[in-house]
Amino acid sequence: MIREPLSYSARFDLAALTSVRRAVETWLSRTGMSHERAGDTTVAVTEMLGNAIKHGGGSGTVQLSRIARGVRCVINDDGPGLPDRVDRHRAPRPAPTAVGGRGLWLAFALCTAVQLSSSRHGTQVELIVDVP
Repeated sequence: MIREPLSYSARFDLAALTSVRRAVETWLSRTGMSHERAGDTTVAVTEMLGNAIKHGGGSGTVQLSRIARGVRCVINDDGPGLPDRVDRHRAPRPAPTAVGGRGLWLAFALCTAVQLSSSRHGTQVELIVDVP
């Protein structure tokens, strides 16, 4: 019997974004979560990867692992940190006409828990997704 890996990790930047997204989607599909939940989680993770690329220095690391209640995803970048105006406990829904600003809102909406920690040396985003 072949067992699926219990974790996935990768470095990412703009050039690797598509391949990392596909690998995340594949890994999530093997966790036992529904197709819809895996898709939603892929969207949340991809949004956080995009934020790290755009606002966090252009690259970072992503690590997914199984935990007792589901999946944990940790994304780290080496950027300048989050601006003080960013609420680390919730993200308001952007206006329908807004051009951007949906990444954190989607993460908070699609994940069971989101934790942000940031300093002038980088940002870490932790996403928890329960798998029923």
